[in-house]
Amino acid sequence: MNYELVRAGMAYHYAKYSDRCPNGSEILADAEKEAQSKRVGVWAGENQKPWDFRRSQR
Repeated sequence: MNYELVRAGMAYHYAKYSDRCPNGSEILADAEKEAQSKRVGVWAGENQKPWDFRRSQR
């Protein structure tokens, strides 16, 4: 599920916690690169990653 969401551009790969993922962080990183190159989902425009937004609100 994580892989498909990241690959479709519907989620970001949160590398900080992906080492616990059964898919492995490398697979998710590759899926995110694919979504970025295709400019789909969150990669279609200018978006702020959730962890960056939360950090800016402190």
